[in-house]
Amino acid sequence: MNYFIKGVCLAFLLGLMAAFAHGQRLHPAEKDKTARTVVSEHKTVIEFRNETEAIVKIFWLDENGNRKFSGNLAPGKNKEVETYLSEPWLVTDQRDNALSLYYPDAQPRTVYIRETGRNVSERDDEDEFRSRPAKDYLPVKICSSQQIPRGFLIIQDGNDWNCPNWTATGKNTYTIKRPSPSEPTKICGSQNIPRGFVITAASNEWGCPGWTATAKNAFTIIRPKDEQSMCDVSEVPRGFVVVSAYNEWNCPNWTATGKNARRIRRVQ
Repeated sequence: MNYFIKGVCLAFLLGLMAAFAHGQRLHPAEKDKTARTVVSEHKTVIEFRNETEAIVKIFWLDENGNRKFSGNLAPGKNKEVETYLSEPWLVTDQRDNALSLYYPDAQPRTVYIRETGRNVSERDDEDEFRSRPAKDYLPVKICSSQQIPRGFLIIQDGNDWNCPNWTATGKNTYTIKRPSPSEPTKICGSQNIPRGFVITAASNEWGCPGWTATAKNAFTIIRPKDEQSMCDVSEVPRGFVVVSAYNEWNCPNWTATGKNARRIRRVQ
């Protein structure tokens, strides 16, 4: 009888483990261990907001790519956590099936968890930077006393007597353009980087706002290819994971010993 009971218990346990393994869907980056915490040096904050009608679970992935449970998130609730720039966060359903993988930004970020399982942020404007005819990427000079049109970025400032607020030494114009969807674009650094682009270098440009003799006030940005080097002041785009961290003099926040750049790889 004891052997029978032990056999039944063992069969039940094996069945339970098989059911769990079958029900748990891993994110592709979990399977090959490319999603993992690389360094824990630069602190930041992310906030998750559950806009679904079901409870979701929040995990972070450690140095070995293993899930570490952070908590449940009820429908309509939000959760703010302190984290690090290279620390991946995973959203799952209640059966631990992966819904989406997310990396923090250099600034506080909000992630909206929606019914589709596709997490988007407050500034999800990728459609504004889709491919267009070549003429749509030509620079345009405008007076700086107006709002920058959506989808355009400042690449230079200047002085024009025909624009408001002219002075003999001040600057009252902007040259703006849409960033290329395939090639690097140099822009002035005093503006938000569009979602889906990453910073690959920083430089000193007299023609950009905030110029000084020593500071870097311009960025080179690009839509990342399947594998891409990037400065860690910009966010990791959706569908990419960090595979390494290193030190790059051309990126912001360089020090002789620190790591201020990352190598990312597409997983979706």
